[in-house]
Amino acid sequence: MILSYHTGLPLTSSYLTRVSLKESRNAMQFFAPSFYEKTIESDLSSTLPFLVVWSKKAFLEKEEIDLLKLVKWKKATDNFSIGMLPYSAVFENTAQQEIDAFLNNTTLVHANEFFLSDSSKYFYYKKHDFLPYEEAHFRNDNYRPIDQQQKNNLLTVHSSNLQLGTTYEASIWV
Repeated sequence: MILSYHTGLPLTSSYLTRVSLKESRNAMQFFAPSFYEKTIESDLSSTLPFLVVWSKKAFLEKEEIDLLKLVKWKKATDNFSIGMLPYSAVFENTAQQEIDAFLNNTTLVHANEFFLSDSSKYFYYKKHDFLPYEEAHFRNDNYRPIDQQQKNNLLTVHSSNLQLGTTYEASIWV
């Protein structure tokens, strides 16, 4: 964050509390695999490469490691590396190549509506679409019956606080 402060460059990844929903979505798009469409591109005003400052002690997710492989490194020390990540490397969409590679993979075996990598392994799948559902389960312990009388009141509004003929809207962000 100190480097961002002194250079005026924005951060795309940092440890902060209470980041806005839009910023979280944008950061997730930035680090998403290249076969996802990244609408964040329309928010950027420049196609210049991204400056990458990598702390070698930081734990990285797979997507971050994949992006680091595309960086053109300029300087490295024992603890940090600095490099440039080409704009095109972040926003290249490889979805069609991924689909083509999957469909042209001759080692996959089509069995029971699935593609398998090994035909000698036993694979069983029972469709659940035809099973009747008596009640919707919404808890982690779906095998236990749910007490339908259980209530979680988030807000109670007495009728004397509402005006007749007025439309009210409730919105909850959990």
